[in-house]
Amino acid sequence: MSVSIRFYLHNKTSKDGKSIIYIRVHGASPLPMALSTGESVVREAWNHEGQKVTGRKVRYSTEINARLERMAHRVASEFRERLDAGEELGPDDLRLLVRPQAKFQQEKPRLMTVRDFYEDWAAWYLQGKPNAGDYTRGYKQIVDKMHEHSPKLRPKDISLEWIETFERWLKTEYTLASNTLLRYRKVYRLVRKRAGLPFDWIETGSMRASDKFALWWEEVLQLRDHTYSSEELQYAAEAFVINCELGLRWGDMERVRPDHFFEQKTNTHGTVKVLRLTQGKTQDDVMVPVPPVAHALLEKHGWLIPVPRTRTGTSYRHKYVDNLKDAAEEAKLVRKVRTRKVYADKVVEGSTPIHKKISTHIARHTAGTLMERHGSRELASVLLGHAERGTTQHYIHRDQVRLVEQMLEAWDKIEKGV
Repeated sequence: MSVSIRFYLHNKTSKDGKSIIYIRVHGASPLPMALSTGESVVREAWNHEGQKVTGRKVRYSTEINARLERMAHRVASEFRERLDAGEELGPDDLRLLVRPQAKFQQEKPRLMTVRDFYEDWAAWYLQGKPNAGDYTRGYKQIVDKMHEHSPKLRPKDISLEWIETFERWLKTEYTLASNTLLRYRKVYRLVRKRAGLPFDWIETGSMRASDKFALWWEEVLQLRDHTYSSEELQYAAEAFVINCELGLRWGDMERVRPDHFFEQKTNTHGTVKVLRLTQGKTQDDVMVPVPPVAHALLEKHGWLIPVPRTRTGTSYRHKYVDNLKDAAEEAKLVRKVRTRKVYADKVVEGSTPIHKKISTHIARHTAGTLMERHGSRELASVLLGHAERGTTQHYIHRDQVRLVEQMLEAWDKIEKGV
């Protein structure tokens, strides 16, 4: 049974400038449990990331940190053992382990705010995905704005009336498009879900933008064959082309390694390379073949998808997207695609060249569309690794030119009385 423990400072400061160190336990009960450790320090001496007291600023910091470490070990080992035995745990169990000698009066239960629930979620999420800092930071920016608008906001305070008021404030203070608010609504749902509250009533698709598109195969080859002004742009284009045939999410795409590829014997195509990977989002195992175009590019790059990385090896998504847009512009991908934005509840439609709208996810749309068009909907669903087949329809884009031709052929028959 998984139990995660985190130390943090209470948001109140005493007259002597100190704040109490709290322990928060997640995974031992449906809701996180929090309790004072009895230790306190000045806020400047607390290392939020390391969850400990910095040694140079506080006397006895070594002793305090040692007590916190022993406390965490005691709580974790006891809770895991009792959970494995099927016992139910509550705040009283935490009190006996954290401060067995203390005399507790009837303490008021701590009211956890939206920010508290976010921090719990982020700590849990990063345990399984240490490289997902950009993802959690994006959510933190939303939580900060929620806190700015409504200090001490709690999950149960997120109502339809609150959302409408908050979104009006966002449009005024930050001039955000209504489509951007979809990301905010995902956070509302996440927080209420973590708090054990109903969340399905929060709509996340009512303002969905209709500006996703797929590349034609000729445009994919155009990206592959162009001679670029720099190696960075060439690598971005080649990474995108590879993913137009593999159809991976960014989180899976950037962690592909050579040992994810295997030789597979087939009856009709002989021995082929296949990619076998556990998806980060669904945790499902997928196996997809590597077609010739992607095969040649992967072989060139040592069976790694050439996305830009920092010195520590962390993938750099924003740099990749910037390079991809520049590469698409150099390759003259100027076909106009539809755009749709909602500002102040007014729909603004237009069009823009592909190179301005291309992104990492467009490769998945391209892969799904091409596979459905020349294979089947079922094959597209398998390629994209969707848990539910109905999800695939959002990635399939009809050939508008072909539809126009088919309608003209139909009208031709009608007019001629065939």
